[in-house]
Amino acid sequence: MVMFIPILSAALMSMPSTVATPTESAPLAERIDDVVRDYNARGEFDGAVLVIKNGKTVYANGVGTADRTWDVPNTADTRFHICSVTKQFTAMLIMQLVAEDRLDVDDSIHDHLPWYRADTGTKIRIRHLLTHRSGLQEPMTTFDELDDALALCSDIPAAIQAYCMSDLLFEPDAQFNYCNTDYFVLGAIIEALTGQDFADALQERILDPLEMHDTGMRRYESVVPRMATGYVQVGDTFEHRLHFGQLGYAAAGMYSTVEDMARWNMAVMNHTLLSEELSNVMFTPKQIDDKPGHYVGFGSWIYPRPLPPDNEFRPRLIERRGYITPFTALNVICPDDGHAIVLLSNTDPCDIHQLPYNQGLPLDLLLLVYDRAPLGPPARSSAP
Repeated sequence: MVMFIPILSAALMSMPSTVATPTESAPLAERIDDVVRDYNARGEFDGAVLVIKNGKTVYANGVGTADRTWDVPNTADTRFHICSVTKQFTAMLIMQLVAEDRLDVDDSIHDHLPWYRADTGTKIRIRHLLTHRSGLQEPMTTFDELDDALALCSDIPAAIQAYCMSDLLFEPDAQFNYCNTDYFVLGAIIEALTGQDFADALQERILDPLEMHDTGMRRYESVVPRMATGYVQVGDTFEHRLHFGQLGYAAAGMYSTVEDMARWNMAVMNHTLLSEELSNVMFTPKQIDDKPGHYVGFGSWIYPRPLPPDNEFRPRLIERRGYITPFTALNVICPDDGHAIVLLSNTDPCDIHQLPYNQGLPLDLLLLVYDRAPLGPPARSSAP
């Protein structure tokens, strides 16, 4: 049965109607449900899906299993790790501080973290961190002992001094290099300016105003109700994979539900958290070097996506992906049309990051929301 969201948060009621009734949305909801269940039946997607069309939630449902031990199904209110989708929220917190004149995107790291090494910290600007052009190196693959890593991540300045102040790979702004370090440093700057832990600043500035009650920062030791368990398919069986959320911090440490992500997406489109002027700054992309068609904004990818069959219509997408084995997340906003798509999965493999390049579930959902026929799953290779 297709699940409809009965109500969205009060913070979003500025829209004429934020929820579609079953009657007006049933035909589209049924087509979406058919597509989602087809991918699930093929073993290509377990998780939850939400679709917004013209500012209204027309579909919210789960497929597959949240907990295979107890045979608990995924639903629209199952909580998933959203991994690097966290970066959208971190970028929003930074831009809120810009709105309050507490920082400028052309400030240096050293302006706000005076304990950061001066030779690099005075050269790297906030905008370089937001767009992965800082030259910093990736920190998280260097942990040797998990217990040490978990302890260190409770002391963010210590973690940054230990893992986020290495020599630069290149001079700031010279290249693009996707790196979680950038958002670790941004998290520390948010803490320094607000006087709060990152989780508290996130709660006070975004989650509480939007009534995102099923969203927060994950800690390994915490019991979180309705949290999906992560699985990796190995042959014909599934194996557990642990996920240590606090290692992701301001780069990849959050969990959420598709219903809460609907609240976030509507707030982004309605400029609920940030003025339209600063939203345009946040979501104006810069082309990534030597990669035509690849554009990065502050915390998101922004690009036009040609839609089959003619490829002439090219809606502008704000896209944010997240992946830490075995969780995969995709958030897509079509700000010019009031549409959005959210996919959260707890089973690997799950190929939902191919929207810019190939057909698959995200493209089929996008086609449906724009009243076009879905293409179906890509043909499987017959090669041995």
